[in-house]
Amino acid sequence: MAARSSGPHKRLYLIDAMSYIFRAYHAPTPQRFASPTGVPTQAVFLFTNMLRKLLREHAPDYVAVVFESKGPTVRDQLFKEYKAQRPPTPDDLKAQIPYIFRLCQGMRLAVLQHEGYEADDVIGTLACRAAAAGLEVVIVTSDKDMLQLVRTQEAPPVRVFSPTKEKFFDEAEVENYFGVPPEKVVDLVALMGDAIDNIPGAKGIGEKGARELITAYGSVEAAMAHAAEVKKKNYREALQTQQEQIRLSKQLAQLHTDLPMPLELDRLALREPDSPALAALFAELGFTSLLKEHLPATTAPPADVRYRELQAPEELRRFLAEPRAVPLACWVEAAGEPPLDLTLTGLAFSPQAGEAVTMALGGDRDAWLAAARDFLEDAKSLKAVHDEKAARQALAGAGIELRGVVHDTALYSYLLQPTTAKHDLEDVVARRLGLPLSGSVAEKADFVGRLAGVLRPDVETQGLAGVYETIEQPLSAVLAAMERAGVRLDPQALAVMSTGFDEEIARLTACIYELAGTDFNLNSPKQLSEILFEKLQLPPPRKRGKTQVASTAADVLEELAGAHELPARVLEYRELAKLKSTYIDVLPAKIHPRTGRLHTEFNQTGTATGRLSSSDPNLQNIPIRTEMGNRIRAAFVADPGWALVGADYSQIELRVLAHLSEDAVLLEAFRRGEDIHARTAEEVLGVPPLMQNAEHRRLAKMINFGIIYGLTAYGLATRLGIEPREAQDYIDAYFRRYAGVAAFRERLLEETRRAGATRTLFGRLRPIPEIDSRNSNQRNFAERTALNSPLQGTAADLIKLAMIQLHERLPKAGLRARMILQVHDELVFEAPEAEVERARALVKEAMENVQLPGGLRLKVPLVVETGAGPNWAALK
Repeated sequence: MAARSSGPHKRLYLIDAMSYIFRAYHAPTPQRFASPTGVPTQAVFLFTNMLRKLLREHAPDYVAVVFESKGPTVRDQLFKEYKAQRPPTPDDLKAQIPYIFRLCQGMRLAVLQHEGYEADDVIGTLACRAAAAGLEVVIVTSDKDMLQLVRTQEAPPVRVFSPTKEKFFDEAEVENYFGVPPEKVVDLVALMGDAIDNIPGAKGIGEKGARELITAYGSVEAAMAHAAEVKKKNYREALQTQQEQIRLSKQLAQLHTDLPMPLELDRLALREPDSPALAALFAELGFTSLLKEHLPATTAPPADVRYRELQAPEELRRFLAEPRAVPLACWVEAAGEPPLDLTLTGLAFSPQAGEAVTMALGGDRDAWLAAARDFLEDAKSLKAVHDEKAARQALAGAGIELRGVVHDTALYSYLLQPTTAKHDLEDVVARRLGLPLSGSVAEKADFVGRLAGVLRPDVETQGLAGVYETIEQPLSAVLAAMERAGVRLDPQALAVMSTGFDEEIARLTACIYELAGTDFNLNSPKQLSEILFEKLQLPPPRKRGKTQVASTAADVLEELAGAHELPARVLEYRELAKLKSTYIDVLPAKIHPRTGRLHTEFNQTGTATGRLSSSDPNLQNIPIRTEMGNRIRAAFVADPGWALVGADYSQIELRVLAHLSEDAVLLEAFRRGEDIHARTAEEVLGVPPLMQNAEHRRLAKMINFGIIYGLTAYGLATRLGIEPREAQDYIDAYFRRYAGVAAFRERLLEETRRAGATRTLFGRLRPIPEIDSRNSNQRNFAERTALNSPLQGTAADLIKLAMIQLHERLPKAGLRARMILQVHDELVFEAPEAEVERARALVKEAMENVQLPGGLRLKVPLVVETGAGPNWAALK
């Protein structure tokens, strides 16, 4: 809502800083913000965005950001109980205030405060003086005390803008809000009091009575002078017996507008921000999107660099042969679609900061590549790159196999900041070097080298060198090979499946219309909500979307499915429609024309826990244990004369839990090869093994995995379809029988609160700054994350180690079998039919006996289930 000047006057905006800050601090957000070093930043980030929005939309001429002064104020001296009931400022907010001061300084906004007085008094003083000087004044605050300053009947006006309501208050709005005009607000508060500021007022009068008295007499002084005339006994007695308290209350409510401070318009004028200062601040806080706006706008490299283009391939050969004390930074640039259709377009090397060489590949391309090949393929020639997997794919298109990488700055960035979404070169350079990228390959190579020098010490300091060297860096080559190998798809099977899904969707749609008694748009949440909660009169959920329409999300429909058939059918419809649009109709177009195979991308830096993810397409989201998911998996097939081999870690996260918690019952069960779900059914549900059925095992399985994921009684009850009280009984029984797990959980939460992060068995870091949040939803989520991350992350590390070792062992064993997919806890291989049993045996042995770094040994055995068949669905 943009401000509009009411006349020819320039405008002064007076911003109540603490009002903005508290609003930002308490704003509901999906997660709590934190800097790379773990400092909480939600208040800073949201304050920044709110302030930028205000300045952008309102375009004031002058601005002041007014803060509270330190120490007692004149009101504290008048009344020691003034604001006494307010809780102290939370520590995690206090830590952010200095950054907000730095933000205002970087934006070159005047920051004002006055010792002994509140921000309200400073604002009141400046508002009055500015209006007298002919300026239109807008006070930006959510504090109703400021409404006493509003004056709009004469020019220039003084108005209040409420950012929470997104509206301006003029005199009519103030009177509508309080029932009295702005100049009478102080008298109103003097009688009715203010619980927020602990202004006592007159007991027995209240807001309604205060409004009646001020309307009748005009002021508290007049009301007290005419107290004997007041008809209502409690009002009359209050005015007669509490006059000292009423006068005190008026003093407390009255803003001071005569502080000894000048109106310095030169200081208040809106200026261009100090971009270098803001860039430094945003880099420190990890505000990447804001940082990019304040990096120098340039397309040229810095003046102090020495970048040169080599003129002949022999010159490159001599350069690469020079002895060096540090790894040579490399940048490989390519155009096209990975992994198979990339064309190398640029190559650059940087021996030290500020230096780089490049070459024109468009001329004698083969000669240039031949000159670079020996160096790039030599494992003893050490290199620094950004995203080794991408560099491997680019060079593979030119017939070069990259070796000798010791620094991968993308992986360094990921290990240090696993919860950060982007780790491409531009973002990492902006975050860590505070510099823009010009786009030249020489500069990119230079920045890779600089990043390696900055990030590697941090990796070592944070204890992440082992994870990098034994897991992440060697995995890059494995993933690159898997992407290039791909997996064969059967387009005919998908075409038949598409027709079948169309028929099934049409059948379900007709069934839903019949149950609803009318046709409607199944893909419209609003129309579905009307059918469920108005026409069928099903109990509406508390949960509502942005449009305030009762939610029809999956969890809501699952709850309603027990009361009516229609929600269950809608869930089926949604699953079929999503699978068809996401996979069945999309996969055929992704088949590579040369290979006839699908080449998904494995994302090494995509999750906070260390798990791999995949994209284009995302294979992780194909349902695992449903008929529809298996039908899609059946279209992933082996080449003629080959078969697929699958290997799946059994209950790996529960085994990790047993190792980390050292719970005696879990350790015994896994060492004896027992069915852990049957054991839980016996220990928690009290059902002896011989009396257990499929339902008992299902309940036990949900309890086991619910504990891993930190489910509350409500969450477990929802999954099991039982009452929360019964679910809590199961959780209590679990922790009584698995006392070691209960102790481990408490220990883990305590360590996470102390460190602000968790680690896997191998040292992988997962920052969880939300663990100390005052927001209960954020804190509860953080606690669940703290409990799950070491388990999920350690399981991911184990699978990655197995992948690295199998990538080496299969060819060493003389097998042509190769790894082609990794999804969740499963690895999929392709092997000639004659090799299937040998490959299957080797895979099982390697995964169950995976070699752990540092001679670590698990306290429980790993168990791998294998299968073989013509397609992915046949492996189970």
